[in-house]
Amino acid sequence: MTQKLWNNATRLSLLLAVALLAACGGREIKRVNPPQVSIQKLQLQSGRHIVLDLRVHNHSDVPMRIANIDLALQLASREASQIALSPDLNVSPHTAEIVAYRFQPDDEIAAAFERALTAGITYRLRGEVRSSEPRRTDTVEYDGRLNPVPGMPGEFR
Repeated sequence: MTQKLWNNATRLSLLLAVALLAACGGREIKRVNPPQVSIQKLQLQSGRHIVLDLRVHNHSDVPMRIANIDLALQLASREASQIALSPDLNVSPHTAEIVAYRFQPDDEIAAAFERALTAGITYRLRGEVRSSEPRRTDTVEYDGRLNPVPGMPGEFR
């Protein structure tokens, strides 16, 4: 009788422990990862202006509100522009939004684009992205290549 009572008590204790562990486990973990910034499109416009469509990608499980983007832009391994934007941009989880940026390149960068009209051009973005929600500052770096769009002179993707 004592053995049977002991086995029942052991089974009941084990069942209670499993139930308690199962009750603790259902909480979802929200991961917050650094955003990624890249160039989606670059257009050469008349008057030697360049318009960039910057793609801000949120790799997190929570929405991000991008407050500031401070990046150094290199084109063809040459310093091209210092990007400083305050877009106040909402980016949903695992999606991307576009931010436009316009600048006028110096003669050296303009010459690099004339050479790149058929071959493409490399770029690097390096700096910081600050979000107000969640409140954090992330260091970002991205190396990419833009190729000319056929039939669209002065446009690179």
